[in-house]
Amino acid sequence: MIHPIRVYCPNLVNRPERRRHIESEFNDKPEFALSIIPAIEDNENGANGLYQTFINIMNKEIQEPSENGFFIFAEDDHKFMPSYSFEYLLHSIAVADELEAYLLVGGPTFFHIPIQCTPDLFWVKVFNGTQFTVVFHRIFKLYQAIINNERRILDVSLSEICDKTFVMYPPVSYQKDFGYSDATPNLYDSKGEYMNRLSLNATHRLSVLNQLRKHLK
Repeated sequence: MIHPIRVYCPNLVNRPERRRHIESEFNDKPEFALSIIPAIEDNENGANGLYQTFINIMNKEIQEPSENGFFIFAEDDHKFMPSYSFEYLLHSIAVADELEAYLLVGGPTFFHIPIQCTPDLFWVKVFNGTQFTVVFHRIFKLYQAIINNERRILDVSLSEICDKTFVMYPPVSYQKDFGYSDATPNLYDSKGEYMNRLSLNATHRLSVLNQLRKHLK
C-alpha cells in the first residue's frame, strides 16, 4: 500500500468553519493526504450538488488513479471516533477488498438488512452516512449507473447501485453536528443533536448484532 492515503473532501467556500474543522481532524494524521475540493453549490437541491461533486472526484481519480486501488471520500463534518487507529483501518480495508467491496463505510448513521460477515465488517443493503467512506476503484465499472442515477442523493444512490457495501464495526467516524445541513436541511432540529442521535443508534444496533453473533457461536 502506498502512503499517504488520498482523502477528498468537498467544502463550500461559504462554510469556512467546516473547512477549519476537517483540516483539524487530519492535521495530526500523516497517513492521509487531504485534498479540499470546491463543492458544487445547488441552491435548490443541496444533495444534488454533493452528488455532482462526488462524480467530479471520481473523474479526477479515474484520470490519475491512486496506486492503492482506492481513495477516501470524506465530508467536512467528519470526526474521528476514539475507536480509530490506522492499523484497524488498514485491516478493514484489506478484508473488504478481499470481499470485492465497492464501498467501506466508516460511520453509518443508518443501515438496512445488516449481515455480519466478519467480526469487524457488516454487509448492508442500504446505508446513510458518507462522511468517511473508502471507495474502491472497482466502482469505476459502475460509472454509467452512477452518473445516470435519478435520485442523486449520494448515500441513497450508492446504496441502489453498489451491491457490495460494508460498514466497519466498531465505527471510526461520526458526523459533527453543526446544527444545519446543506444537503438535507429539512432533517435538522434546532438543538444540534440530530446527527449524534443517529450515530449512537446505528452503533448500538451494530453492537447488539455483534453480541448476538458471539452468543450464538
